[in-house]
Amino acid sequence: MQTPASRVRIVAIAVLALAWFAEAAGVRSAIPDAPAYPGPAEEADPILAEIVEVVSATELIVQIDGERMPRPIGLAGVRMPIAGKDDGVRTTDAEGLAFMRLLLEGERVSLKLAGRSASGIMHAEVRRKPDGLPICIEIVRAGLAVPARNGPAHSCSDVIRAYAERAASIGRGTWGEAPEPIAALPQPVAGEPTAQTPEADTPAPAGVGFVFVTRSGKKYHRETCRYAKSGEAIDLAKAQASYEPCRVCKPE
Repeated sequence: MQTPASRVRIVAIAVLALAWFAEAAGVRSAIPDAPAYPGPAEEADPILAEIVEVVSATELIVQIDGERMPRPIGLAGVRMPIAGKDDGVRTTDAEGLAFMRLLLEGERVSLKLAGRSASGIMHAEVRRKPDGLPICIEIVRAGLAVPARNGPAHSCSDVIRAYAERAASIGRGTWGEAPEPIAALPQPVAGEPTAQTPEADTPAPAGVGFVFVTRSGKKYHRETCRYAKSGEAIDLAKAQASYEPCRVCKPE
């Protein structure tokens, strides 16, 4: 049997639940719906390229048929946000560069040329291969680029504008707060091994039973040897069992 107090609690919970759903619905209605990503256009002869370098969030250096292009390719229809000129944005050059490197370094892409800008840079609609991710739209969706006001246009400029409005409405990327900087790790005191730098991994000075070997080498060296620049320290007894002494530094 319900007591008056329990009935009051049930009513209160119901009221709070209704208020929460109403607030959630209001928040959702304030955020523009995300449009569907356009499918890859049917191109008779698409230009396939390999990413050589990500120059910025909106510029790439590519090679086509093994030949490196002398100038960067710009992303069609988008540009970097400019704090002080674009309303409510902050500069995101470093974030955009890191984001694009994660997306594209070492990848292949298809290019649909859109024309040259006033500065002579060729712009293109870029899709990652083989998944077909439209890069020009993805960088805007992440809030790290904005629609270009002029220059070569993108065939899906309406989709780009919709994603820019959505990023702005939820405070993503350039419209949000700058990420917190990563705190620097404490520096170990000289001679004291730490959890980050185990004693076994710390290069030891020459003359205390340690020598240096390289990953591809077959000899062990003194620390001062010119062939030990990229080496790592190991125990002398272990080195003698698997390697030969260097004839230059003679680590005996």
